[in-house]
Amino acid sequence: MQDFFKDLKYGEQFEKLILKKVQKKYPNAHKIEGNHKEYDILINDKISLEVKVDNKAIETNNILIESECNGKPSGITTTKASHWVFITHEKVIWVETIKLKELLKKYKDSYYTIQGDWQAKRGYFLPHNELLDISTHYPTPPHYIALMPTILTKSQIKNRIKQIIN
Repeated sequence: MQDFFKDLKYGEQFEKLILKKVQKKYPNAHKIEGNHKEYDILINDKISLEVKVDNKAIETNNILIESECNGKPSGITTTKASHWVFITHEKVIWVETIKLKELLKKYKDSYYTIQGDWQAKRGYFLPHNELLDISTHYPTPPHYIALMPTILTKSQIKNRIKQIIN
């Protein structure tokens, strides 16, 4: 259970960063406190956000979309959010939930089961580039990346190997 609270605190940092950005245009937007499966941020009666951080997207070229945790519906299955926001080392991706769910139909065979951070999870592997095709996105700000674990890209690893060899 310790990992759950650590992961929760980690994710909440990014929810607060997204909220701060949203409040520039929608000052009354607010974060929903406590366990709220439907969405993380309420902007108004038509717009709500689910915020997800994917630290492995840069390595896998996939975004993981959770649908079940510990045998119970979660994530995309229980969301009422109008939009999802994914934060990776490279991009902040904003996508309408309806478009996301439509794209997931194409990837129903990519369904996975994995022992997650603290409980078994199920969900989908969604190719990063296809998510970008249906979304609005921009480069991840450096102050977001500073909060994320350091991950080297394949080209960075190759460059470091070249430096060591030479």
